[in-house]
Amino acid sequence: LKYKENFEVYPKVIYNSPYLANLRPSNTSDNIEMVHVGQTIRSRKIELMINIFEYLDPRISLNFYLLNTDNNYMNYLKDLSKGKNIYFKNPVHPEKISSEINKYDLGLFLLPLVNFNYSYALPNKFFEYINAALCVAVGPSGEMSNLVKEHDCGIVFNSFDSFEVAEKLNNLKKEELETYKKNSSIASKKLCFESQEILITESIKNIL
Repeated sequence: LKYKENFEVYPKVIYNSPYLANLRPSNTSDNIEMVHVGQTIRSRKIELMINIFEYLDPRISLNFYLLNTDNNYMNYLKDLSKGKNIYFKNPVHPEKISSEINKYDLGLFLLPLVNFNYSYALPNKFFEYINAALCVAVGPSGEMSNLVKEHDCGIVFNSFDSFEVAEKLNNLKKEELETYKKNSSIASKKLCFESQEILITESIKNIL
């Protein structure tokens, strides 16, 4: 829309999605194992996902797979996580992310809307969560929240407030989680690279 308004350009949106892993949802229990994949980038305010543990039920945990691009920030996050159900795992190769995180229940991403790009972001981790057949939980970020609602594959928080986020996670029932994971597995067929490849091919043909 902004390209159209400001530059009279009408782009096609091609998702930054992985190859289809064709994974089934993992078994779901009364506990909720969350996961977040990313990099130690300060502007992404990863600590927001740690602060919610002030209010979270003990049955909920979070596993970080963070590529360390800022050692001081990584140490800060680890210090902040002490005494909480938070675990730091070694990052894996991008092609293996979906299969690695498939064992978890919920892919969490709270990205503060500090600029235009963050407000409308559709990062690869979002599609990796879906490709891994996880329930997806995001903040009120325009494009991510739209896709979550469209495919009914997770929950959208109304704000980034720690208490509000925790309350919604605490109230998440096992049956709801199973449904969201199943819907992500279905949505992955549409939100994978194979489905985007057609758009890329068409765009190249039009240019030629």
